[in-house]
Amino acid sequence: MGSPMILYDYDFSPFSQRIRYLLHLSDIEFFRVDQPVVLPRPDLQMLGITYRRVPVLAIGKDVYCDTSAIVAAIQHRFQMVKTGPADKAFEAFGTQFFENVLRAVPAKFMNPSFKRDRETIFPVLGRPDLDTLRPSALGSIISLLAVIENDFLGHGGQYIGGDKPSVADVYVAPIVRWTLLSIGLGDEPGLGKRDFPRVHSW
Repeated sequence: MGSPMILYDYDFSPFSQRIRYLLHLSDIEFFRVDQPVVLPRPDLQMLGITYRRVPVLAIGKDVYCDTSAIVAAIQHRFQMVKTGPADKAFEAFGTQFFENVLRAVPAKFMNPSFKRDRETIFPVLGRPDLDTLRPSALGSIISLLAVIENDFLGHGGQYIGGDKPSVADVYVAPIVRWTLLSIGLGDEPGLGKRDFPRVHSW
């Protein structure tokens, strides 16, 4: 590899997991600089970066701050993971999935400082009736998982594009794994391995 690649992120971020997944699929060597979950982030401040979200990827002197831009930059430079004409649609699906999950995140993950920080990015977290949104959000998540189980993965292949992961998987799989495993929604009724075996083995 030519220019050094440095990823500024933290483990719990589903979007950081998306970028790490793409980098691993692409067999690209990179360095990680772990970041605080909430501001301030001195490492990025020292670089003059005011963008408040992670991940941030530096490739030599080039810095990419938006997840979509990071995916595009990696694909443009290395082209190691299969692309498809519907990739943007899968990206939108991943965004829709995440927006529903925001309304169903278990309360134990919402400590006051984290919640205050994220309310500035995701206003739904500041709604006083957030708890009442959870049942409908779980219903929406189940419906979206059914689409993944039966349509995206229903062709017999292990991945959306068949037997090998593609950019479509990059846009959707890490968000789903974060939902089911990292925040534990896979333990909720109707979201388990028996309900969605293909999704859980994805």
